[in-house]
Amino acid sequence: MSERKFAQGLIRPGSAALMRETVSQAVRESEVMTKPKQVEPLDYETFVLKNRNVLEGDSDRDMLVFPNDDIQLKKMPRRFRTTKSTVPPSDNVSGLFVRECLKSYSSNWSVLHWKYEPYSGSYAQLPRSDIPEELIPQVYEVDIEHDAKEDESALKRTMSRTVTKAGYLYLTPDRQQESGRINISVKSMKKRFFYLKQQVDTSYVLEYHKDDKKLEAKGIIYLDSLVDVVKNPKRGKFAFELRMQERALTLSADSEQDADSWMTILRRVLEVERRVSTAVSYSSFEENIPSAGRSESLHESLRQSRNPELQKYACETERSIREARQEGRQRLYKLYRHEMQKNERLEDEEEPKVDFYGERFGMRLLIKCEDLTFRLLVSLPHGDKHTVCQVEPYFTTLALYDIREECKISEDFHFDINDPRVRDMIPKDIQMAPEMLNANGKMDRSQPDIGSLDEEWLQFRNQALFSVMRPHPEIYLVVRIEKVLHGSLTQSMEPYVNKNNDTRLGLKVHRQMSGVCQRLGHYRMPLAWAARPLLKPFTQEIDTYSEFTTIYRQDQATLTDADLIKYLGYLKQKRVDKLSKLQSIPGSIQLTIEPLTPNLPNCLTPSLVPVRPFPEPPTNPVTYEVQEFLPESTSSYPYTSYMNNLYVYPLHLKYDTQKSFTKARNIACVIEFRDSDSPDATPLKCIYGRPGMPAFVRTASAAVLHHCTAPPMYEEVKVALPLQLHERHHILFRFYHVSCESPKASIKKRENVETAVGYAWIPIVKNGVVTVDEQNIFVAQDLPPGYLTSDPQGFGKGYAGPIIKWIDNTKALLRVYLRLVSTVYTKDVHLQKFFAHCEKMDPAAEAIDNSETCNVLKVSYSSTVDVIPPS
Repeated sequence: MSERKFAQGLIRPGSAALMRETVSQAVRESEVMTKPKQVEPLDYETFVLKNRNVLEGDSDRDMLVFPNDDIQLKKMPRRFRTTKSTVPPSDNVSGLFVRECLKSYSSNWSVLHWKYEPYSGSYAQLPRSDIPEELIPQVYEVDIEHDAKEDESALKRTMSRTVTKAGYLYLTPDRQQESGRINISVKSMKKRFFYLKQQVDTSYVLEYHKDDKKLEAKGIIYLDSLVDVVKNPKRGKFAFELRMQERALTLSADSEQDADSWMTILRRVLEVERRVSTAVSYSSFEENIPSAGRSESLHESLRQSRNPELQKYACETERSIREARQEGRQRLYKLYRHEMQKNERLEDEEEPKVDFYGERFGMRLLIKCEDLTFRLLVSLPHGDKHTVCQVEPYFTTLALYDIREECKISEDFHFDINDPRVRDMIPKDIQMAPEMLNANGKMDRSQPDIGSLDEEWLQFRNQALFSVMRPHPEIYLVVRIEKVLHGSLTQSMEPYVNKNNDTRLGLKVHRQMSGVCQRLGHYRMPLAWAARPLLKPFTQEIDTYSEFTTIYRQDQATLTDADLIKYLGYLKQKRVDKLSKLQSIPGSIQLTIEPLTPNLPNCLTPSLVPVRPFPEPPTNPVTYEVQEFLPESTSSYPYTSYMNNLYVYPLHLKYDTQKSFTKARNIACVIEFRDSDSPDATPLKCIYGRPGMPAFVRTASAAVLHHCTAPPMYEEVKVALPLQLHERHHILFRFYHVSCESPKASIKKRENVETAVGYAWIPIVKNGVVTVDEQNIFVAQDLPPGYLTSDPQGFGKGYAGPIIKWIDNTKALLRVYLRLVSTVYTKDVHLQKFFAHCEKMDPAAEAIDNSETCNVLKVSYSSTVDVIPPS
């Protein structure tokens, strides 16, 4: 069916629509769609360099080119966090890298200052000499928010200006005055504190309060209607009456002198009120007299007023008001730039000030070790009475472990919370016995300088300052407990887990351990460990709960840090099936954990340098800053102070297959740091001592495992490295078999306590770089002179240097881990080589061996380069 002609007309566009479509199509076809060309910004340096000759003669050169004196170098004094500089004397240092580091830590700060920096901003930021005066802020009464204390002080100031007299008076209650009673005793009258004040309109009022401390008035008596002041002995001995126009008011004083004083001043007020009322009535009478030539006006009458505000109002004229409005006014456009500069300065002040680089710390916690208590106790005499204490001395260590990263994040903090009576069970000569092993008389060696610090004050510490750079709930606080070496671990543990609470058992163990300490007091064995989270799980706040409620027995097969971290994971996951296999010891450990308070006195850095404030002599117990071990992936941050420590960790000794020593069972590992392999060489006194020892010692020993031929170890030995290291600096490990059974002749004899069963060593410097990370080394049967020069020749040619008898056919039996925390020695081989070659290129350096350069030339000659063009 075809459409109707009318419907076809409706669909067909009109002439106007056709015209718009035609024009639109023509415009689209004629336009050339091209993208705008991107304009590169002008390279300022290139432009100035190319047009240098043109700019030299330009009259406006100063507006385009930076002035030559724009950059200025200033020196700022370096501020130390410590009481003295941490940099030791560096006169004999030969390494370029070490010298530059020491120079950086001791020199002043160099600050670049731009002289014309104030002219680099916008127009509002330009400096100006005609700085307008500061605007006085307009304060209105409706915008003032009164504080209670401000109101009180302001009211007191106002009262002090307007009060004529003040004091206590007795006031007759209104109901008694209205009843007209004559015999009114003083007891029925109320004691109130009265103020005689002059108001703004020069009239007087009598205002009374509950006491002199209350500012709120109980009532006001207006004295403008006062007629007379007379005594009233009928109402009281010291009573007087204020006769008003409509009523009378009775007041009473405490003495006749107070009553006469009040009456005198009130009569004087009455005379003043009468003169004022007479003057006002006279002036109103004159105003009512019709007089065309009268010159008296409202302003003239106000000038005669006694109110200063009314007098000031009377003196105002239109001209004076117009001049007063012009006072302090400033031009608006002149003031705009000043206000903009002031607002920008305020915004800059809100931003934190950029300070020089300082030592970086994370969350800092102060941990105080207070008490260690087991169920096994003994009663010992203390003065005139007996008190309960531990049966033997304990060696305790505190450290932080990160389960997420599966690593240890702090150094060990050794603390001593033993009772002095128990501490004295180990004689001083026995405690320092490892210092005398293989000594040859030359014991006076230099040690790191500790200044004026008292050695006895440093010995017994129980509080430390920990720092955590990346805190999270999976960081655990771990306490390790050790005891004096005495037989097997199972045998030593029986009295501690015995459920029979017999005091005789504690006394028996105490007497037994007293004899053991006399012989083996310097050797330790593991006993127990405890752990708890450092932070709360969800809020990440410091967990201040101060008690370790569960103490686990230390298993001989799980001594390493890897095993400990595994059990810490079980604690976090609450794996009861795994933790139930651990035997617990009845006891508790008390610690106090709190955030660091500012200005903590008598604190020492990890290198034993006093931190400000440090009063001398010390007023507080010593506080140690514990070194934090940051992972290698941590963002770099510049060092600002000197630190040079090496941490030595003997991990495992595999002696179960050796046949050289048959008595190698109770193996003690003694660590020394030496600078020579000569026969008369002695250890350097640079190992940080434990509690009860000097600040620095020559030897340190690891815990001993009874009847274990392949002992795992977890000991951490901290060594203060010398500033100048050379190829002969090395770590020497001595291994001894310790005889736990005392000889029958005398328990005090130390014959045959230690028997040497091996030696091992690690050179500290190899090819100019400090040795770090895990090392597997050989163990020798003896220690011949010049043992550091022994070097394998290869191809079955033997060793250069002295003949050394290796144990177990030159197998690497000792596994050791070294951790370097130093700001003057680098672990980067490339950086060390770079500075070594820079030192060789220094013309002021001494003559050096060119053998390495010759070797490089020989290799180059044998390569594909045949012709070297002449220079």
